[in-house]
Amino acid sequence: MAVFTTFTREALVQYLRMFGIKNLESFEPITEGIENTTYFVTSIESDITQEYVLSIIEQLSLPEIPFFVQILQSLAASGIPVPTPKRTLDGMTSTIFCGKPTLLVPKLAGEHVTEASAEQCKELGRTLAEIHLTLEKQECFRENPYSPDWMEKAVYDNAQEFSTADFVMLQEIAREYRMTQEHDLPKGIIHGDLFRDNTLFRENKLTGILDFFNACNDFLVHDLAVVINDWCVSKKKETFKSRRNAFLDGYSMKRELKAKELESLTKFRIFSAARFALTRQNRNESGDYLKDPGEYVDLTRGLYQSSYEM
Repeated sequence: MAVFTTFTREALVQYLRMFGIKNLESFEPITEGIENTTYFVTSIESDITQEYVLSIIEQLSLPEIPFFVQILQSLAASGIPVPTPKRTLDGMTSTIFCGKPTLLVPKLAGEHVTEASAEQCKELGRTLAEIHLTLEKQECFRENPYSPDWMEKAVYDNAQEFSTADFVMLQEIAREYRMTQEHDLPKGIIHGDLFRDNTLFRENKLTGILDFFNACNDFLVHDLAVVINDWCVSKKKETFKSRRNAFLDGYSMKRELKAKELESLTKFRIFSAARFALTRQNRNESGDYLKDPGEYVDLTRGLYQSSYEM
């Protein structure tokens, strides 16, 4: 895992003063991320402990950040549990720290899910539908950074990492992904990265949806595919079906899925799996993967082969 940006206590104290936070108690890196640098920050104000998450955005520019702030504020106003950026004393939400765009948000309660239950999948489905419906009203726009052009380039750039058979498979998936862009499927703002480690639960109650930095405008079914690939997959077919059905049932409680979306779900699961097989090819300075791509290479292969057996 990775922490890309480090800093001194004195630098953080100076940064926090912009928010009126005067008594820094502690800060520690969150090492699970592979794209941005995040820290837990704790302060004590009037004998009350306050906990925050500091996100240093490594791959985006400052002018890109208002898109994410706008959707977070919209979702929070609708009662969806997302972390809303804290404002500085002069009203800014987008700030610069260590020369990079940075957001400071309150730390939300709850824990990451390790092994999802059907009840948690249903709760997530209902909330994801609420997110899609709420963001329909937003006029902001961001292209999907993981476009067909990106996928084709990533396949060739990482050709040496794959067997000949997998390389040919990924080429074909990239071709099909490009063709799918012409399909008449509902579009809107999606989360784009709704893995278990980007949510918080207390038992079966969803208490937080995190890390919207892959949010963009795309087919809504893409979000469903990401979730099913991470939340529902199991070695036991019955477990997979119960989780998937619960997730889709929860989603459909709030937003009715079109027949074309359900028909295309397997294809989008393949596209999603291929995307993460490719994004996880990144390595650190020691040559180790930041996150092992093997799981998603295997999933891509399994879904792709199964789709031709149907």
